[in-house]
Amino acid sequence: MVGMKLKKFAAELGMTSSGGGLVYGEIDGYLMSLCEGAGTKTLSVSLSGEGVQRLLGRLAMEDTKKTWAVLSYVVEDGSLVVVFQDTIGTNEKIRAFLNDFLLPALHAEGLNGVSHCCVCGAELGSAEPARRQRKQAVYSGHAGCFENLHRREEQEIEAYHEGGKRLGMGTLGALLGAAVGAIPWAIVGYFGYIATVLGLLIGWLSKKGYELLGGKSCRAKPWIIILASLFGVLLGQFLVLGVACFAAMKELGLSMDYFFFSFYSVISDGEVLGSLLKETLIGIIFAALGCWSVLRDIRSEKAVSHSGFAPLS
Repeated sequence: MVGMKLKKFAAELGMTSSGGGLVYGEIDGYLMSLCEGAGTKTLSVSLSGEGVQRLLGRLAMEDTKKTWAVLSYVVEDGSLVVVFQDTIGTNEKIRAFLNDFLLPALHAEGLNGVSHCCVCGAELGSAEPARRQRKQAVYSGHAGCFENLHRREEQEIEAYHEGGKRLGMGTLGALLGAAVGAIPWAIVGYFGYIATVLGLLIGWLSKKGYELLGGKSCRAKPWIIILASLFGVLLGQFLVLGVACFAAMKELGLSMDYFFFSFYSVISDGEVLGSLLKETLIGIIFAALGCWSVLRDIRSEKAVSHSGFAPLS
């Protein structure tokens, strides 16, 4: 959002409107943009180079809040983002921040601005730079680099959707991984314990099995891991019961010919079945807690990477 006062101030700095909710322009060799929020004004500066951390060190040594009403600053996505508290005189504080601190610091640290492509990092030279907006910042680069980036993204999107059509082997791998994870679950469960870390192990093995047998990142992946992990917990609970039956039969000196009959008799008992269901439910809850980090990792996977660059209006 850009109000009239900010537009007037931006015009004084030589900035123009992007049509995308901000004003931008080149100031002393750096592309800068300004936008407004609820009680704030945000300055973004496109930059790159080895001196970024040193620039942040310089900022840390300044009393930025008292001197320039700076609420926060961070370097992300190739730009320095500085948020100012919007009060009376904020525009002049932004001007002072630029002239007294930022521009001298940028040049002192040798940071790259409009002279370099934000995609490939090479000098633009005499090439006509293309301008793109990403979030609250404006970037400069080779038109070909932006086009290649867009083309790669389209290919990744196509591959992502194709991955959803080849789920068979990945699902098999997830089930096999969960089955392997059910073994330690059963061993620990036989001694009367349930460990959250084993739920994590089942989830991790399900995810690993899915990937080893060629499962691709797609919308169905988290659901396959969840269902495979549930299968692993249920299998582990039945293995616990099976091991208990086997131990009891061995203690009584019964032949293994009676194993399935004994197993069926045990699960047919209402009291035993109720206890089994209760323990299974507890096991699922613990497995869910253990699997949470695995599922969080899956959700954070960049199956399709979007640069976020958009043409300026």
